[in-house]
Amino acid sequence: MSSARTARGHAVLADKAYSEHTLRNEFKRKGIKTSIPRKSNEKIASDGRSPLNRDAYRNRNVVERCFGRLKEYRRIATGYNKTARNYLAMVKLGGI
Repeated sequence: MSSARTARGHAVLADKAYSEHTLRNEFKRKGIKTSIPRKSNEKIASDGRSPLNRDAYRNRNVVERCFGRLKEYRRIATGYNKTARNYLAMVKLGGI
Protein backbone atom coordinates (compact mmCIF):
# COMPACT_ATOMS: atom_id res chain seq x y z
CA MET A 1 0.00 0.00 0.00
CA SER A 2 1.47 3.34 -1.02
CA SER A 3 0.70 6.63 0.58
CA ALA A 4 0.48 9.85 -1.39
CA ARG A 5 2.66 12.67 -0.11
CA THR A 6 1.94 16.29 -0.76
CA ALA A 7 4.64 18.90 -0.98
CA ARG A 8 4.40 21.52 1.72
CA GLY A 9 6.28 24.75 2.03
CA HIS A 10 8.33 25.48 5.10
CA ALA A 11 7.97 29.26 5.21
CA VAL A 12 5.47 31.95 4.19
CA LEU A 13 6.48 35.47 3.19
CA ALA A 14 3.46 37.76 2.97
CA ASP A 15 2.54 41.42 3.25
CA LYS A 16 0.52 43.17 5.96
CA ALA A 17 -2.78 42.26 4.35
CA TYR A 18 -2.28 38.69 5.63
CA SER A 19 -1.42 39.73 9.19
CA GLU A 20 -4.20 38.17 11.23
CA HIS A 21 -4.09 35.94 14.27
CA THR A 22 -6.13 33.08 12.83
CA LEU A 23 -3.89 32.76 9.78
CA ARG A 24 -0.71 32.96 11.85
CA ASN A 25 -2.04 30.32 14.25
CA GLU A 26 -2.91 28.00 11.36
CA PHE A 27 0.61 28.27 9.96
CA LYS A 28 2.08 27.68 13.41
CA ARG A 29 -0.13 24.60 13.88
CA LYS A 30 1.19 23.18 10.61
CA GLY A 31 4.81 23.95 11.54
CA ILE A 32 5.25 26.63 8.87
CA LYS A 33 7.36 29.66 9.75
CA THR A 34 6.00 33.07 8.82
CA SER A 35 7.53 36.42 7.92
CA ILE A 36 4.55 38.74 7.91
CA PRO A 37 4.87 42.34 9.15
CA ARG A 38 2.24 43.42 11.64
CA LYS A 39 -0.31 46.12 10.85
CA SER A 40 0.24 49.44 12.57
CA ASN A 41 -3.07 49.13 14.45
CA GLU A 42 -2.59 45.47 15.40
CA LYS A 43 -2.10 44.56 19.04
CA ILE A 44 1.23 42.96 19.78
CA ALA A 45 0.49 39.79 21.68
CA SER A 46 2.84 38.68 24.41
CA ASP A 47 2.48 35.00 23.55
CA GLY A 48 6.10 34.52 22.56
CA ARG A 49 5.69 35.02 18.83
CA SER A 50 8.92 35.83 17.10
CA PRO A 51 9.43 39.24 15.50
CA LEU A 52 9.58 39.73 11.74
CA ASN A 53 12.54 38.02 10.08
CA ARG A 54 13.67 41.01 8.00
CA ASP A 55 16.32 39.08 6.05
CA ALA A 56 13.76 36.53 4.86
CA TYR A 57 11.17 39.24 4.15
CA ARG A 58 13.61 41.09 1.87
CA ASN A 59 13.66 38.05 -0.43
CA ARG A 60 9.94 38.53 -1.09
CA ASN A 61 10.72 41.23 -3.67
CA VAL A 62 12.06 38.56 -6.06
CA VAL A 63 8.60 37.02 -6.33
CA GLU A 64 6.88 40.42 -6.55
CA ARG A 65 9.18 41.51 -9.39
CA CYS A 66 8.48 38.24 -11.22
CA PHE A 67 4.71 38.81 -11.00
CA GLY A 68 5.18 42.42 -12.10
CA ARG A 69 7.16 41.35 -15.14
CA LEU A 70 4.62 38.69 -16.10
CA LYS A 71 1.79 41.21 -15.85
CA GLU A 72 3.51 43.33 -18.49
CA TYR A 73 2.26 40.75 -20.97
CA ARG A 74 -1.34 41.73 -21.60
CA ARG A 75 -2.36 38.21 -22.50
CA ILE A 76 -1.29 36.92 -19.07
CA ALA A 77 -2.59 39.88 -17.06
CA THR A 78 -6.11 39.75 -18.52
CA GLY A 79 -6.44 35.98 -18.87
CA TYR A 80 -7.37 35.92 -22.55
CA ASN A 81 -6.56 32.22 -22.79
CA LYS A 82 -9.60 29.97 -22.52
CA THR A 83 -7.84 26.88 -21.19
CA ALA A 84 -5.51 26.37 -18.26
CA ARG A 85 -3.03 24.62 -20.53
CA ASN A 86 -2.72 27.63 -22.84
CA TYR A 87 -2.51 30.04 -19.90
CA LEU A 88 0.29 28.00 -18.33
CA ALA A 89 2.11 27.93 -21.66
CA MET A 90 1.97 31.74 -21.82
CA VAL A 91 3.22 32.05 -18.23
CA LYS A 92 6.15 29.78 -19.11
CA LEU A 93 6.92 31.82 -22.22
CA GLY A 94 6.75 35.00 -20.19
CA GLY A 95 9.15 33.50 -17.67
CA ILE A 96 11.67 32.70 -20.37
